[in-house]
Amino acid sequence: MSRRWLLALVWFAGALLLAEAVVLAGRRLPEGPDRLLWMGLFSQGIWVCVALAGASAEGARPVTARLGLGPGHLRTSTLLVALVGFVIFSSGLHRLLVELGLRQGGALGRIDDAVSATAGPARALAVLVLGLAPGFAEELLFRGWIQRGLERWLRPGFAVAASAALFGLAHVDPVHASAATGMGLYLGALTVMAGSIRPAIACHVANNALAVALLASPLASAAGAGAGEPWVVAALLSAGPLALLFVARRSRRAAR
Repeated sequence: MSRRWLLALVWFAGALLLAEAVVLAGRRLPEGPDRLLWMGLFSQGIWVCVALAGASAEGARPVTARLGLGPGHLRTSTLLVALVGFVIFSSGLHRLLVELGLRQGGALGRIDDAVSATAGPARALAVLVLGLAPGFAEELLFRGWIQRGLERWLRPGFAVAASAALFGLAHVDPVHASAATGMGLYLGALTVMAGSIRPAIACHVANNALAVALLASPLASAAGAGAGEPWVVAALLSAGPLALLFVARRSRRAAR
């Protein structure tokens, strides 16, 4: 057996072990934030193992190259615009779901309640599981292995759409899935323009960490005051396309 297939099997075995850990946590831990957070942490580990297993089984190039972990070609100033645009766009999606009454009661509502109920070590676990881990694990799998793999057979736009749809489906809950699909389209397009998943990781981590910090702070209830006006929601959502348009123009200039 070649080294790359051996590595792939090792990572696949890791994914199976983590899947078992998710099941055990669901059965053994009492209902509450701790169970949700530990199951989330193990689930993020599954995404990492699957991405590494798939990348290890492909070709002779280093795994980092196959997953798009190179530096890319966006300047720091352009990356900053992309990051701010994504955070504002994500905030717009959040406000839209709140105004439509879709966020409460579903998976997103349970996440909000879990973060708000944490304190001490559990709060640190919430930051890790919800703020940091998804940005690395989900980008490695969906923008790294899946999207970049699809680009070998599909045009970039179709690869972005397909990976975003799978990203949404992975979140299961219909409301959470719809929001994740929208964010997946942004991050996928950014990955294509950057030639790397690093900007997508940075955007994802920054957005989630900020969201967790805000939920855990006393300012959580005050942050949404007056933000439900339709024009405010529309302005927040428009930040996404505008930021991507800016990045597209800069990336074309850099490619000349």
